[in-house]
Amino acid sequence: DYAIFACPSTAISAMTGNYMNRHSGFRNGLFESIIPRISYENERDENFTVGHIHCDQKALPHGGLGDELLAGRYTNYIEVAAASSPSTTKSLRHPKYGPIASSDTVENIFILGTWVPQAVAASTRHFGTSSVTAPTPDNLFKMMVTYNPAPCRKGLFSTAKPGDATSITEGGTSSSTLGLVDNSWAHPQLDLPNMLRSSSLTMLQGRCNAFYCGSYATPGNGHDLSLLSGLVIADEVARHSAKGRGVVDLPVGATYPFSEWSVADGAKADFFKLRKLMLRQL
Repeated sequence: DYAIFACPSTAISAMTGNYMNRHSGFRNGLFESIIPRISYENERDENFTVGHIHCDQKALPHGGLGDELLAGRYTNYIEVAAASSPSTTKSLRHPKYGPIASSDTVENIFILGTWVPQAVAASTRHFGTSSVTAPTPDNLFKMMVTYNPAPCRKGLFSTAKPGDATSITEGGTSSSTLGLVDNSWAHPQLDLPNMLRSSSLTMLQGRCNAFYCGSYATPGNGHDLSLLSGLVIADEVARHSAKGRGVVDLPVGATYPFSEWSVADGAKADFFKLRKLMLRQL
């Protein structure tokens, strides 16, 4: 049998923390030095843990700057103001449009319509009460995800948390929140200790027929590499099984799905580069 861990390292630690795993040799010193020690961004900074999906233009600066952001040329709007105390917080000023807002937070707004074509499909869905303006293809560029709203804009959004039993659109709420994005345990800290742990993970891959994929198993901590790491492990498990090094009743894993592409193609080249980084070359 094979165990493929496609989940955060915290979940792996929880699943393998029983007496048998700790005393069977599965959780050896190498395992303990890597998996439980991977640190995640939300452990030190909760700015981008929960995102509010919306299409409310009031979430952007008023006037010319907001119009320019929605013109289709920008993917993000970030507002930053550091202050040692609220009394020392000063209004930010845009060099062209003047004062923006007062804030002691880091706010990040992803303007989905400028860089996510799939937002067209999402814009046709029904998003709850009539008090919420649902996105349409005509206002596609207004589809946004706001993380850590500035104090002056927090009132626009729902106070619900991911996993709450109550729908964010129940009860005729005037909230602009159409949905929530939960990034908890999604992004390991991109620092030297974690990068060393990621590179050391090659020594654990395949041990006890266990394989690991996800953002913590890659050197770049991004969505595309996380997906690609799953393809790498699926391909390796298929090769591992085909060589008869494990006893299974059914085919396991899956080979690279775009075999007709040549290695010269960028996507396939990236696959082999990541494979080399993730797996020991036997």
